[in-house]
Amino acid sequence: MSFDTEGFLSDSLAHRFSQIPECSEWFKLAFQLNRFGHKFAYTEKEFEIEGNGLSDVKAVTIMLFFRALSNFQGAIALADRGLLVDGALLW
Repeated sequence: MSFDTEGFLSDSLAHRFSQIPECSEWFKLAFQLNRFGHKFAYTEKEFEIEGNGLSDVKAVTIMLFFRALSNFQGAIALADRGLLVDGALLW
């Protein structure tokens, strides 16, 4: 679909900025960091959570890591489609 009918969700904007030579190395690094973070997040680990969960530093750290990873992925996806201001808000 075209930008005129789909806006920023159109296929014509998918991976638009990551293909520009001046930006491609930065996006390549961002995608590598994302894969590393995703692998770390979904590698099976065992943690003992003490207390009610939110009072345990490990539990809060894990929740904040997932939140940061999600925001990082959202910022990269938005920037790649040209929504730079919106991506910066998540950064």
